[in-house]
Amino acid sequence: LHGAYSWFLTLAFNGFRYDADCAGLAFNISATRFGLEVEVGGYSHKLPVLLAAVAEAVAKPNLDPATWERLKDKQIKA
Repeated sequence: LHGAYSWFLTLAFNGFRYDADCAGLAFNISATRFGLEVEVGGYSHKLPVLLAAVAEAVAKPNLDPATWERLKDKQIKA
C-alpha cells in the first residue's frame, strides 16, 4: 500500500507543487521496499519550509476516504 499512499500524496500536492516549482523548489514522494522516500531540492532559503510542509502532510495527511479507497483498490488489483 506504500504505492497507493505515495500516489495519493502526489495527487494531494499538485497545487502545492506548482507554487514550489515557481519558487525554484522541487519535491518528490515515492514508495520503496523500505517505506516512503521524500526528496526535496532547490536553491532557496525556503527549502526548510518546503521540507517541513511536506513532512507535516506525510505525517498527518488530509485523506479523503473515497479517494483513498479508490487508490487502494487500484493498487491491490495491480
